[in-house]
Amino acid sequence: MLFALDIIHNSLSFSYELAIVIKYFTLLRLQAIPELYSPCVGAEDIVNGNGKLILGLIWSYILRYQLGKTEIPPKQLMLAWINAVIPECNITNFTTNWNNGRALHALIDYCEPGLSPNWRKMSTSDKQGNCETAMRLAQERLGVPIVVSPQHMASSDLDQNSGMTYLSYFMKLNSCGYKATLRDVNQLLPSSHVTNFTSDWRDGTALTDLVQAVGGHIPNQSPSTGVIESTQLAIQGARDLGIEPILSAEDMVQPQAGHLAVMAYAARFINRPAMKLSAASYIEVLFNTVDISPGSKTHYSLLMKQGNPRLHSINVKVADPNGNNVPTTVEWDDQPEATGLGTFIPTVVGEHQLKVTCDGEMIRGSPIKFNVGRSKKAISFVRREQGIVGDNTKLEVLSEDGNVADVHMTYTSPSGLSKEIALSRSSSGRSLSHSFVPDVVDSSSSGEWKVSVLQNGEHASGSPYTMNVIKPQAVKLCNLEGGLIGQPFSFTGEDTYHVKFTPSGPGTHLIRPMYGGKDVRAEPYKVEITDSNLVLTDGPGLKQAKINESTTFWVDASQAGPGQLNVHIKDAGGVPVPSTLRELQDKRFEVKYSPAVIGPHSIDVEFDGKRIKHSPFTVNVYKDPKAEVPREGVVNQPLVILLDTANTEKGDLSITINEGRVPVTTKKLSKSSYSAEFIPSDLGQYKVELEFNNSPIQGSPWYVNITAPVVKTGPPVLTPTPPPVVVEPPTPPPVVVEAPLPLPVQPAPAPSTDIYAVVKPKSVRASAAKPDAVPTQYARVGETRSFDIIGQENVTVKIIDVFGSNVPFTSTPTPKGFAVNYKFKYIGDNWIHLIGENGRPLKGSPFLVCAFDPGLVVVSDLQSHGVINTPSHFKVNTLKAGRGEVTVLVDKGATNCEVYSQSKGDYSVTYTSTSNGVRNIDVLFNNLPVPGSPFQTDFGSPPVPATLQRPASCTVNIILYFYIQNFKYTTISQSRFDVGYVTIQTYRAMYKI
Repeated sequence: MLFALDIIHNSLSFSYELAIVIKYFTLLRLQAIPELYSPCVGAEDIVNGNGKLILGLIWSYILRYQLGKTEIPPKQLMLAWINAVIPECNITNFTTNWNNGRALHALIDYCEPGLSPNWRKMSTSDKQGNCETAMRLAQERLGVPIVVSPQHMASSDLDQNSGMTYLSYFMKLNSCGYKATLRDVNQLLPSSHVTNFTSDWRDGTALTDLVQAVGGHIPNQSPSTGVIESTQLAIQGARDLGIEPILSAEDMVQPQAGHLAVMAYAARFINRPAMKLSAASYIEVLFNTVDISPGSKTHYSLLMKQGNPRLHSINVKVADPNGNNVPTTVEWDDQPEATGLGTFIPTVVGEHQLKVTCDGEMIRGSPIKFNVGRSKKAISFVRREQGIVGDNTKLEVLSEDGNVADVHMTYTSPSGLSKEIALSRSSSGRSLSHSFVPDVVDSSSSGEWKVSVLQNGEHASGSPYTMNVIKPQAVKLCNLEGGLIGQPFSFTGEDTYHVKFTPSGPGTHLIRPMYGGKDVRAEPYKVEITDSNLVLTDGPGLKQAKINESTTFWVDASQAGPGQLNVHIKDAGGVPVPSTLRELQDKRFEVKYSPAVIGPHSIDVEFDGKRIKHSPFTVNVYKDPKAEVPREGVVNQPLVILLDTANTEKGDLSITINEGRVPVTTKKLSKSSYSAEFIPSDLGQYKVELEFNNSPIQGSPWYVNITAPVVKTGPPVLTPTPPPVVVEPPTPPPVVVEAPLPLPVQPAPAPSTDIYAVVKPKSVRASAAKPDAVPTQYARVGETRSFDIIGQENVTVKIIDVFGSNVPFTSTPTPKGFAVNYKFKYIGDNWIHLIGENGRPLKGSPFLVCAFDPGLVVVSDLQSHGVINTPSHFKVNTLKAGRGEVTVLVDKGATNCEVYSQSKGDYSVTYTSTSNGVRNIDVLFNNLPVPGSPFQTDFGSPPVPATLQRPASCTVNIILYFYIQNFKYTTISQSRFDVGYVTIQTYRAMYKI
């Protein structure tokens, strides 16, 4: 049978505890802590021990005080931080990823480098050993308590909440992981220093320093820039490096922002190499290569497109035809978009080169080749090395003396099409300009164009030159349909480039292709990444269902990315079962169905065309058994419940009487019928609850009225030696229940490790020759007991105590087989299992053995003196002593006595002495004397009527005397009489005169 935990309080204790818890919930409500106060959990739930609600309340405390207050799901933040600090482990959950212990060792080695340096080479065969070592190191060196056992952590049954609870100690405020992340972030910061992940990050300064420290670019900001705008610019700078944010700028500057979100974001800068932007994205060279002659001062310009990317890393060299360096200098202005003016003086004639590098990388368009020759002071022009189809490319022709007559400019496309371009004169008359749009000249516009500048039919210095024209709009990307988390995703561009990356999380990914520094399209491509393994399910409808009753389960796809959810349900014959799918909110769904056929059903759940983890699910659909429950009974008389399991699938049947406080015995009557018997020991109403597969069957609960038996009375019968009175509480015999209705036979859980004793008697049977042979009914705690096994077959022996643990035993050979010796340490019901070679229990196994302690029996209200022919009473309480028999003998049985059971473990004893003298009273529990036994009561003669001299009057504040005479023992009952205006009152008492 299944028994529920019963918590009993007396009325005073219950009221006090209830008042304390009510006060606690009132404080939560008044202090407005919504994540801790819930109207679904009341004070009565706590005091009454509602396990599910208490665990839910504890879980809310863990989330609030371990991880901090946040709107983002704690699981998402914890995974973000863990994958940032130990990216090699590729953690996706808090269950199976941690079973082999390798990730635990990696985590503690991150928190304290060198604590577990060989975690990458660690063998994963000894999962429990790895977890034990890691958790012991974490406890001793990092202060992480072992709130989950290593066996549980290494088990495939590790639940998510247990894993998250243990790992939260690595990332809570001021934890080892918190301090380690601070350490690594401060190592990246060249000049600043942060002490926390809350207040130091609210003005954007720390994030700006961190982004710039890893090579990111953030535009210069004015003093009027606000903290939100400053933080947003830093977030964008990190995003350009490939580091995605966790919080928005508005949330990051809020005082109530939790530490974990900021800590996880900052950790992404540590182990992930920054995607440094190309120098070409920052610098452009403007250089007029026309009419450069030896000895003339020549200028060029360096333009910073997006601020100042460390000016000291920019290097400019000018080389003459012989490879010798020509000295050059660059002067920078202090504008937000910095511009440098470079100057050099060539000394020889011939082709020169201008090279510009940033951090050792050649910028786009460098080196620039130019000719130094004889002076042509008539005209010069600015050379443009690159043009973009559809964009204006401005070209200018300059004249030092203002003579721009007879100046012509011609473009020749890659297809050979030439066109002369009309030039516009400036207002000063000293320059001509033209905005060149390549695709207007030639539709096949991309490629190398030739630009010629002529005056009076002669080429100007540097003319003609080649300009490369590109067409970003022609770049096309293919194979962008979607991908899976953790799986390589690849696409191609124009059959020339092959790009591959591995997405680390689900959701919409943006791909922004650029060609020649220009976006190939106005909007980035969107790629949907999904992971069906992140779809979660829960609910009774995935475990079992009752025929013709609607059942429900839930599917949470909020963390799996975009995709379509499909559910297919089939009965045992493969026939589809109708179901309804309803989205509750944020991709969380409710599925309802009502099975019409008994037997296993299949539920197949797919997300984005792929089965989720553990799908398909098998659900057992059953029909309730029929039950016949009597409505009336007599105290101490057996009551029988009949159960019919015909047409019922296999399942678990639970029978509970008075919430598990009354033992129940079950018997198999036939293939599909059973009986359940219990013996009521008290008067009143008994509650009978029947559950099949944890669901009440129809009609449950029932209430049975228990009344007293009809008792025949008559004159007492006196015998020389009356037999002792024995009160034996009902002891349920061992139960053997076979399929298809498996009923547990003991409340204790199965032991984790079996202890075996194999003996080889001649024929297998339990000997009944000894008084303490199996089955043994009672055993004193701490006393060695034994039983014999006689036979020839191998027998496996298991002894399980009241807590479900194995009891050590020894076996010694006997002439006919073996004797098994054992000893119990705890009071309660114990079970002896004997299993034969064929794996089946021996007849009668398991055997119930009740461990008891007579030293815990309490005898009360027993008087040292009594009155003959007057009934004497006392009480015996065995509640703490265990199960057993109470035996009371007065003068070894010479005096008759009666024992009544008042309640469980509480007895009342009544006897009457008919003669003077001392009565010896033996109180035995399971035939062993209780403390103080034998007891003695002295009985004297009947009382002589008292003679009381009544005073006629008395004076206030003066002692009043009166006399009682002529008896040895007397009983003074309450009496009342008046003397003048004074009332004298006495109370019943025993006096020895």
